[in-house]
Amino acid sequence: MIPANVPEQTYVTVYRCCFEVFEAQTLEFKFSADNHAQLFLDGQWIINGPERGAAEYWYYQNCKVQLTAGKHILTARVICAKPLDVRERKYAYAQMSVSHGFYIDEPSGLLKNWEYQIENISEFEIPFPDWGAFPRVHLTPDYNSDIYKGQG
Repeated sequence: MIPANVPEQTYVTVYRCCFEVFEAQTLEFKFSADNHAQLFLDGQWIINGPERGAAEYWYYQNCKVQLTAGKHILTARVICAKPLDVRERKYAYAQMSVSHGFYIDEPSGLLKNWEYQIENISEFEIPFPDWGAFPRVHLTPDYNSDIYKGQG
């Protein structure tokens, strides 16, 4: 999945999938993102991923979560750090971007009908001198604080 209108600079997209199960079950899937994702189920963090790689070796992250009967919302916060000139780059090489996107492979077919929202970023901070860490993204004061719960 790729947003229709992507900003020129680094940005954050939250993808949302609303679904319902009629009995308790285990949801298993694998996902990948360019270049990093945090997944939440019903507003609660469940997993980060994928592991860092390279353009030639992009990774999947496996996830298994228990579901209760009822309605659920899975959200994925995907950070897309736009490529910088290598000389200016201050974060880990493996935390790069090739082409923004979020991919999920879930064989049962529960996770379909995805939507997205691009968050408003006030600042993208390169984590210098700790340049091996993940870049810090600061949101605008009017950001949707319920976005990870799939609301708004």
